[in-house]
Amino acid sequence: MATLIKSVGFLLSLCPYFVLEGVTQFLGLLFVRIPSGRRRVLLSNLRYAFPGRPEADLLNTARESAARMFEMGFFSLCYPFLSKDKLRKTVLYDKKAEVVLGKMRESEQPYLIMIPHVCLFETLATSPHFRPQGKRRLGAIYRPNKNLALDKWINFARLDVGIVTFSRKAGFAKTKEFLRNGNWLAILFDQNAGNQGTLTCFLDRLASITPLPDLLRKTNNAKAIYACPKRVGFFQSSVELIELDTKKSISLESHHLLADQIKSHPCGFPDWLWSHSKWKTHYSPKVKFGLKPKRQLLPDKIPRKLVFFIHMPNWLGDIMMAAPILLALSKARPDVKLILFCRPQYVDLLEFLGLGDEVFQTTSVFSLPGMKSFFRMRIHSPDCHLLFTNSFRGDLEAFISGSAHRFGLRRSRKPRPLLSHSFRANRSILEGPKALHQSKLWEKMMVHFGLNAKIIGLPFSLKGLSRDSNKIGLVAGSSNNPGKRWGVNKWISLISKLFTDCPSFRIYLYGTQEDLPISNEISNSFETDQIVNMTGRTNLCELASEFAACGLVIGNDTGGMHMANAVGTPAVVLYGPTNPIKTSPCFNSPKICVQPKGCPPEGGSSMDSLSVNRVYKAISELIKP
Repeated sequence: MATLIKSVGFLLSLCPYFVLEGVTQFLGLLFVRIPSGRRRVLLSNLRYAFPGRPEADLLNTARESAARMFEMGFFSLCYPFLSKDKLRKTVLYDKKAEVVLGKMRESEQPYLIMIPHVCLFETLATSPHFRPQGKRRLGAIYRPNKNLALDKWINFARLDVGIVTFSRKAGFAKTKEFLRNGNWLAILFDQNAGNQGTLTCFLDRLASITPLPDLLRKTNNAKAIYACPKRVGFFQSSVELIELDTKKSISLESHHLLADQIKSHPCGFPDWLWSHSKWKTHYSPKVKFGLKPKRQLLPDKIPRKLVFFIHMPNWLGDIMMAAPILLALSKARPDVKLILFCRPQYVDLLEFLGLGDEVFQTTSVFSLPGMKSFFRMRIHSPDCHLLFTNSFRGDLEAFISGSAHRFGLRRSRKPRPLLSHSFRANRSILEGPKALHQSKLWEKMMVHFGLNAKIIGLPFSLKGLSRDSNKIGLVAGSSNNPGKRWGVNKWISLISKLFTDCPSFRIYLYGTQEDLPISNEISNSFETDQIVNMTGRTNLCELASEFAACGLVIGNDTGGMHMANAVGTPAVVLYGPTNPIKTSPCFNSPKICVQPKGCPPEGGSSMDSLSVNRVYKAISELIKP
């Protein structure tokens, strides 16, 4: 392998520069045309950094940056075979840079040289002019390449031009000694220092920057220089040297200078290697949903820029149970923009409740327009796609949307091959009396993926609404499951009893258009204006406001009762065949789940066996008729 690498490098060094430049331009064009993980990173980085720029401009920058990435690779292979004359011409120095370089040579103090990850950063190592005087030497900290043969070759080439190299894996004891002797040490800084780094914002996104330069500066009383070799021609750069204020964090100051260069460049500074995972902070699935920085230099307000897609559940009750988890996720990742996908009927409600930063309605991915709509969502460059749904359709939609990380809940005997990672739920927590509540099951999944914020479940506070203790809401229907309905005659008996004990009560009937026959039968049984039939006359946002104004809501196990609980209204929920252990309302609002006498805790009884007196007793515990 080493012989092959040397042979390729030698042959490339014989080629005219205009030929090599043409090859890099061609490879850069191919790079942005052919789908790959690296291409996705490249376009994602550019879209996040320049959200207002046209896609065509970003593609041009991507192509140019990709070409310069290949130029960097060619230079690493070629420079051991380049003549001294060619090496001298790799870096140009203007008068300002010459002055700074002269001061560095005259000083007896050691220097830390902060170099951004630009395409021709190695020209500083190969330029014989970029050296200290006397016995002092130029050293560099490097990260070993995974390819051992290539790493050995690159390291040998650096040694051959007089660079003293220090591997990150070998520790920094020798590095400190090297600085104590007044030498210069080059550090190629990036934004992916991992859990040991300092968490800060770079181009409005969270990044982990290394604290090593600041530690080395303090322990060795070193001065610091920001050195940026800007490409001016093929295999040729012009270096910019800026002295850093050592009273501040030189690592952070270097990033500020780099950010200014990127923002001010008309083409997005393609010299910088945009195709690298610069912001790979809290990227691992195990820490995706939480931030645990060891060190941080964060602003008071963190821009919500990184995009997570959230596939919301298909039913209203499930959406309400997922809401506290979304609120906790938003708190745990203040840098994340949550984009929600849901059925059309829930879009306005989610926006009304302030869930998510943006809400999109889903269309069937099995149609051509639906497939195109999800494919177009790739322009958001999602970093993660969380699915509360359990369907192949949802998984396919997430796959087409373009996120490398697709998380969901995996049940036994139901594989989900289109997910990248899943939380596998044991059968013991899915079924029976020890089954977890649906919200707790989702909470376990979120913790599995790093959520470290407490899920509180505080109800939504709707502004401008006051609760009326005499206004009682009733949800007598159940559109999706007739078996969950309490009998009409029992509703009529309950209302009669309420009117007898508290004549000031007003009963409001709610439900969908499908529930209208039931509500009509109930309201027609009373000749009084104290019953108002609102069934089928409210959308979900209006229904939430109605519930928030009620003193109590009574109803079957339906999505509406979850909504009443979510807006803080006391609720009495009637259960029979369904399982309140798994599906009871989950917000911290007063609630009582009523089951027929003798019914198992996990449900399974008929609604016909639930007595009026049992329901009335539960009502009395929440309000005093």
